[in-house]
Amino acid sequence: MPRRKKLPMPEFASEQQEAEFWDTHSPLDYEGWEIGTEPVQVKRPLEHVLQVRLDARTIDELMRIGQRIGIGPSTLARIWIMERLAALEAQAKSAS
Repeated sequence: MPRRKKLPMPEFASEQQEAEFWDTHSPLDYEGWEIGTEPVQVKRPLEHVLQVRLDARTIDELMRIGQRIGIGPSTLARIWIMERLAALEAQAKSAS
């Protein structure tokens, strides 16, 4: 079976437009996306759990964005929290 030529990656005017597009399209049909072949190396499991109450809309948004980039909603939330903490720490260091 011949491989299909990949389509060029479209440009989007907004995140909403991009989200609607990816809801109905597969990234594997577009240039720049491929199925990973290398095994994922998992570091040691995290030791602590922080429960955070979120409304359904926020959880749905985390799920949608996470799915689009290939990670789970709690992983996405953890990444964003860690990025924000790092930014605040850098800001505090530059202010002192």
